[in-house]
Amino acid sequence: MKTYREIFFVLLSASILFAHPISADIGNTIIAKWKDNKKGAYTLRFDDSMMSHKDHTVPNLVKRGLTGSFFINPATNRYGYGIDVWE
Repeated sequence: MKTYREIFFVLLSASILFAHPISADIGNTIIAKWKDNKKGAYTLRFDDSMMSHKDHTVPNLVKRGLTGSFFINPATNRYGYGIDVWE
């Protein structure tokens, strides 16, 4: 015999599958794919704590107000070169 929880799940699933879509004419609601309804998004990612990241990439990102993701590898000698930036 099915439990109440299983019966509730089946009824809820059926009501979702067979429900009629709500008309978009009500209000001005839209679904934005990206923040502030922009047309797209991009990501800047940098790997291996390269010296050029400390000398060129970080200052240029800051100057332009951009954000990047840096994957730092503290097991390399390069890490020590930019330790003030990475930490």
